[in-house]
Amino acid sequence: MYKAFIFDFDGVLVDTTEVQVSSLRKAICDISGTLLTDKRDISIVTSTLTTRAKLIKLANKGYFSLSQVDKIYEQKKKNANEIMLSFDPAQSLDKIVMFEYIKKKNKKIAIVTNANRESTEMMINHLGFRDYIDILITNSDVVNSKPHPEPYVRALMQVGCELEECIIFEDSLIGLEAANSTGADVYHIKDVSETTHFLIKSLENDSDASKAHE
Repeated sequence: MYKAFIFDFDGVLVDTTEVQVSSLRKAICDISGTLLTDKRDISIVTSTLTTRAKLIKLANKGYFSLSQVDKIYEQKKKNANEIMLSFDPAQSLDKIVMFEYIKKKNKKIAIVTNANRESTEMMINHLGFRDYIDILITNSDVVNSKPHPEPYVRALMQVGCELEECIIFEDSLIGLEAANSTGADVYHIKDVSETTHFLIKSLENDSDASKAHE
């Protein structure tokens, strides 16, 4: 039976994909005057790389200078935070119900994300998740972000449970790569609406069925 539930954030607990993409493209345009039009370069913006890694790739392709990366990064955070604070917390009530279900059983909850700590904490507080989260690992807390397993390894060490007592919920390819590399059970979330207490309930006594769920 699982004693620790470890969740990716974006795509598993909340869907901010469009916010992240639009806020980054706007920041690039605002700071450098560049409007991305090439599909191959737009695919960099929509990828699951960290924001800084995306910007470095685009800078190396000549869209703006490396010296502008930090300024664009900060502007993107500002843009995204403003939009995310307009999210209606009521839309995430199913996640609160899930967290309450887990905590009533005295089990651990961790969030592991490639996003930065400032923005993640802001969103967690805004959505009302804060009181339920035991462990938060962001890209600010690691040397290597996903797809490297380090973020999940750190979470697994901190939850204080045996590996077989932990399950990780992921949606992206790089997240699944990182999670599967740990040896823990992994559940592939196909849509954020899947992540509810009904899913947790169905997995509680069926660890074999949840392994590498596809």
